[in-house]
Amino acid sequence: MTVWNSCLLLFWMSGISTSKHHYHARVTIGNQGMSRVTFPNADAGLMKFVSKNGSQIIWMARNNMLYSINVKQEDKPKPVTHTPLISFLSSYVAFQVNVTLLWDEAMDSQPPLGYKISLLTEGSDENPLFYCGHVNEKTRCCNLNSSYMPSDCFPFSDYKLEIDQPSLLVGEMLFFALSKKGLYKKNVKNPNDNIWPQSPQADLKYLKLVPGRGQHKDKFYSFAQKYNNKGEYEEWVPLVYQSCTNDRGGNKNLLENSWTSMISARMECGKDFTKLIDVSSVETDHDTKIYALFRNYWNMSAVCVYNMTEISDTFTSSDFNSINVSVNPRPGTCAKDSTQLSNELLKVMKKCPEIKKPVKPEKRPLVFRHRRYTHLQVDQVQNSIILLLALESGGVDKVLKNPLEEPVSTIAEYQPLPQGSNITGLFLHTSEKRLFVSSQSELVQMNLTQCEVYGDKCTQCLLSKDPYCQWNGTHCSAATRIQVQDSDVCADSPVASHSRTVTFIPASSKHFLLCPMMSKYASYHWIHKNEQKECVFSDQSCMFLIDSMNETYEGFYSCESKEGKYQSSIVQYELRMSRNSGVSLVLIPYFSLSLTALHFLL
Repeated sequence: MTVWNSCLLLFWMSGISTSKHHYHARVTIGNQGMSRVTFPNADAGLMKFVSKNGSQIIWMARNNMLYSINVKQEDKPKPVTHTPLISFLSSYVAFQVNVTLLWDEAMDSQPPLGYKISLLTEGSDENPLFYCGHVNEKTRCCNLNSSYMPSDCFPFSDYKLEIDQPSLLVGEMLFFALSKKGLYKKNVKNPNDNIWPQSPQADLKYLKLVPGRGQHKDKFYSFAQKYNNKGEYEEWVPLVYQSCTNDRGGNKNLLENSWTSMISARMECGKDFTKLIDVSSVETDHDTKIYALFRNYWNMSAVCVYNMTEISDTFTSSDFNSINVSVNPRPGTCAKDSTQLSNELLKVMKKCPEIKKPVKPEKRPLVFRHRRYTHLQVDQVQNSIILLLALESGGVDKVLKNPLEEPVSTIAEYQPLPQGSNITGLFLHTSEKRLFVSSQSELVQMNLTQCEVYGDKCTQCLLSKDPYCQWNGTHCSAATRIQVQDSDVCADSPVASHSRTVTFIPASSKHFLLCPMMSKYASYHWIHKNEQKECVFSDQSCMFLIDSMNETYEGFYSCESKEGKYQSSIVQYELRMSRNSGVSLVLIPYFSLSLTALHFLL
């Protein structure tokens, strides 16, 4: 059996069909051009990322180590010593590590066995970071000042913080969640100003805390998922809570050191999407957009977009469920001193009243029927929105939401981690367009502006529809300015030069021709003797099969693709029948126009 026949048999055995596969992403990029570092399996741990707006530094906590990553750093990492304990990433990774664990100077130079960083959030004022660590049931917290040194450290008693839980620092007020317990507040300057839940909330999982803006800057919002076990079936209820940042709790008889301002509303995302998976926020000039990732009973995914102003207005104007008495002020109003609120109002607030009207998205859900997403990050590029969605398989989809086009378009699928890996974290640095993907033992940095992956032709660049990319006259490159490019940009592009493969095939033998499918949004076919021949699809190839070589199969073959208004000649072959048993290949230079706009031909 010849090599060609062996390959053909392998393709047939792998399950070839004559109907095109259903693909979700336009192109599959794999792990090209990614920087990575792998931690020892024995040292597996969750990674938490924080970066203050406008900063080039990303802070990453993992177990007992605190790292800084400079997203502009192109050289090999250079550790800078601030304490005796030093750790740095692999020298093959193009980001810099500066700072390690900052432990109490009064203690030993090395942190105690079992120490872990348990909270990481953006700092207030000029401080880039606020963090906590615990060991042996004791917790200690510090600001990290502009010199990257710990300051204002204090013991944080009575709480065992969790790095995977959301937190928010507003001025001197730290808000944080504890799993199966609820939402807490601690004044980092006043140890007597604390708020905790009335009772454990084992059925509630907090996902994100968002500060209010403008006229609602005295409030913050908590996005959470409530689980109800109804016996034969599960019920998920997505909720958003509004609370006041200056809440000091009630009086000594009622709700002392408990929330007096917390009210809730149910979130709506279509009819069936009720399981809230992740939440990401994007600040615009005048508002904050909330992007929420949901799942339904059938594990389909959807993204709904909410407007923070509308959420706030719903809390301000809608009626409440189960409030039969008239109280003043309105539940949820921020009081100057909550300890002076009336007992009548505190009795109402003890039940954490829920708004009747659900919080609705701006538009219909963006539904992904065959994708199970686990994490979400969002970037806004002028009028376009880029959704970066982590898959259960270890992949990441880059999805374009253009307000002028429906439906959304999945630009590309990346595979930063091995197939089947569990992505535990996703963090986007918006100004540098770098996406950080983490598992328990690996960290990957993705450059989202690596535009050459779309091809070396003008129309390939335009067809990608990637807002991060543009055609610069010679190749597809990172966009230096955001602009809309159309087919006129490609009118004067250079014509590509190709080689045509001449293959001699023994009579009566089997053979196949391969054509790579660059874009899964394009249609493909073969042209032979001016007749169109359908593809046989296998994996990412369009194939033409010859069961028994004879004179009718001789001649020129061209694999053609069509996407939108563009058609392309991907590859050309010339077949000739040979009476010899061997196979010989000859490459003949061939000059062809590889990509042509259809409207130029009409």
